[in-house]
Amino acid sequence: MNFRVRTPVKGDHRSVFAQFNKDLLSALTPPGMTLDIVRYDEPTEVGSIVHIKMRMFGIIRQEWYMHITEFEEGAEKSWFTDEGVRLPGFLKSWRHRHLIEQADDHAVIVDDVTYTGKFGLLTYLLYPVVWGQFAARKPYYQRYFGKP
Repeated sequence: MNFRVRTPVKGDHRSVFAQFNKDLLSALTPPGMTLDIVRYDEPTEVGSIVHIKMRMFGIIRQEWYMHITEFEEGAEKSWFTDEGVRLPGFLKSWRHRHLIEQADDHAVIVDDVTYTGKFGLLTYLLYPVVWGQFAARKPYYQRYFGKP
């Protein structure tokens, strides 16, 4: 399954990209969820590691361990990609490309997500939840960076 969620934000793509860090990850944590950042290598080079433990509503626990597999800073867009190494039990694969594009006088954050569930039907059943979590980031991004 693959989808993209686009969010326009204030600033140029380079300054927005430079703020993709541990503080932003914490700011994106939705209500009802707690986040324990076990390890967070700045995603500035291939091989960096992100390891987080999440708890939803105090009962559902998930652990994510990801490697940065792509990193690129360009004149009109920049991105890094994290791929799951250790994932919650309901996921078979995970790939999230964090793309920031320049658009006239503002930047656009593109969350490009590809995943598969542990079995075929689960991939489709998870779609509303996974897509919803990324769609819910839009107001967080716009509060953090500002609206264009």
